[in-house]
Amino acid sequence: MLTVIGMIVLLASMAVPSFMRAVQLSKIAATRARISALASACEMYRLDTAGQRYYPGQQYPEMLLGTTDRFPSDTALPEKPKMTGSEVLALSLFNAKKGTATDRAGFRAVTSGAYLNYADDWFLKKDSTNLIITDLTNDNKAIVYYPSRVGQTGKDGTVFNAFSYQDNATLTDPYGGDITAFNKFIENPKFTNTPYNEKTFLLMAPGIDRTYFSPDSPRNFGL
Repeated sequence: MLTVIGMIVLLASMAVPSFMRAVQLSKIAATRARISALASACEMYRLDTAGQRYYPGQQYPEMLLGTTDRFPSDTALPEKPKMTGSEVLALSLFNAKKGTATDRAGFRAVTSGAYLNYADDWFLKKDSTNLIITDLTNDNKAIVYYPSRVGQTGKDGTVFNAFSYQDNATLTDPYGGDITAFNKFIENPKFTNTPYNEKTFLLMAPGIDRTYFSPDSPRNFGL
């Protein structure tokens, strides 16, 4: 009897990790689907903007943490707090369609008429102003968004000009993110010193290891 019990315990100890990994993989797959939906919504947003066709955050990069310019640039207006890329994306896609979005305080989540329909599970609910788009894993972490800077290309030192690591550093730093890992992760190996999606945007989330910029991170590039 003790032998049988021991075998059952052994088999269970082998099966549980496999089951947990399968659950994790299914959640990562769901996160990839969410990133795909966000990417499609970004394309719809771009079609609604006039003139140059901007993706969220491109027309007003001073909104973003990775831009040093004052927000807003008009010094006659009170300065507003900057946002992470994830917040700018939420502000742009879950607001009523207006073409561009410039004001965190003007955010109104709507159930229709936006690029994506609002649902509570889209966000990390920390406070009323922290509208961070989340992945679909058990320990919810942010899906981070990096819009390219219009007209900026190539690489300067350790920073890609088109993308700023600082746009989401407050979200990625606590979970294995750093600028060196970011630059390596987004660099297109087919073209020296050139990132993926250089003229559009990057979306990514932590992988199974729950760190950013790891090989299994769900993303919209380099797959």
